[in-house]
Amino acid sequence: MNLLTLFIFSILSLSSIAGVLTDVPSALKFHFGDYEVEREQVFLTSKTIKELERISKAKFESRIYSVYEAKSNGRRIMSGILETHLLRSRTQTLFIIFDKKGKIVSTQVLAFYEPEEYIMSPEWFSQFKTKSINDRMQPGDDVVKVSGSTISYNETASAIRRMTTLYNYIYK
Repeated sequence: MNLLTLFIFSILSLSSIAGVLTDVPSALKFHFGDYEVEREQVFLTSKTIKELERISKAKFESRIYSVYEAKSNGRRIMSGILETHLLRSRTQTLFIIFDKKGKIVSTQVLAFYEPEEYIMSPEWFSQFKTKSINDRMQPGDDVVKVSGSTISYNETASAIRRMTTLYNYIYK
């Protein structure tokens, strides 16, 4: 009987893990519509990472990032950066969209492998809209804290600061 209870509990626990919410092609279609889309890989050196960490006040977990550019008639209209980072013991992947001036247009969670009650809501993400490298984006300062999701909101805000800094490094 104990094995059956453990099995049922395990199955129910797994169902609370959110997983992949949308794939990259769907996110590109949603955010970039019918624009031409080009993907580039950005490779960062150790020296560059140290400088970006200093500016963003957040640790970079990767040296390679995928950047997508939405173009019209060969001119960049928007850019999106994929960012995957560790929360507690599992990862979250964000797609952060910037206008050509470096202001955040939108942030979408593509994958979330922690329990779904820790995922930040679209309303929470909306507070980053129009933010740029000139904004602090610090929880408790100009970013709302979420009770019971301390790691999620801290790490998510850090990821957004990292990508805002990376955007500025790439395009400024």
